[in-house]
Amino acid sequence: MAVVDVPGQEPWIVARWAFCHFLEDVQDHFGHDAELVERLEASMALDGVILDLMDGDLARRVPQAMLTVADATARGESGGEVRGETLAPESQRQYVEAVAELAEKLRAAS
Repeated sequence: MAVVDVPGQEPWIVARWAFCHFLEDVQDHFGHDAELVERLEASMALDGVILDLMDGDLARRVPQAMLTVADATARGESGGEVRGETLAPESQRQYVEAVAELAEKLRAAS
């Protein structure tokens, strides 16, 4: 299991594969932002993103990047494959629902 702790919200707790897949999607979309990518790499290694512990501009960029990718996932534009394999329909539905829940938490906190 892994977690994204969004200020003022209940933590988003999901299977590690879903957490890592989501953060990899964020990295893919924002690969031009080396600091963001580095922070997400560290977060994957620790199985958690604690937004309250981020400083400065990164504290704004990370949740915004996560929300951008979460919205793309909800629209079906991202997240359909894990490690090069297409998710089964039920797994895809569960993944999209989980990411949509994270998007709600991120919106509520902003």
